[in-house]
Amino acid sequence: MAAWQKKTVDWWDTQRNRFDLYTSDVTIEEAGRGNPEAAARRLEALSGMPMLTIIEAVVVLSKALIQGRALASQSVR
Repeated sequence: MAAWQKKTVDWWDTQRNRFDLYTSDVTIEEAGRGNPEAAARRLEALSGMPMLTIIEAVVVLSKALIQGRALASQSVR
C-alpha cells in the first residue's frame, strides 16, 4: 500500500503538468474521506481543477469498464 501511495505522490509531483486534469464531485467526496491530514492534502491537490458533470453516459461507460475489469468496482457508486 505504501509503495502504491508513493508512486501516486511521485506522479502528482512529476507528471500532472503534462495533462489537462479534471475532477468531479465523486472524486472530491472520495478524496475527503479517511485521515483528515491526508484528506486535506488530496483536496488541496484537486483544488482549482475544472469540475466535470457526471451524466448518464458517464455512468453507463463506467459500468461497462467495470464489467470489462478495466476499473475496480469501488470506482462507481
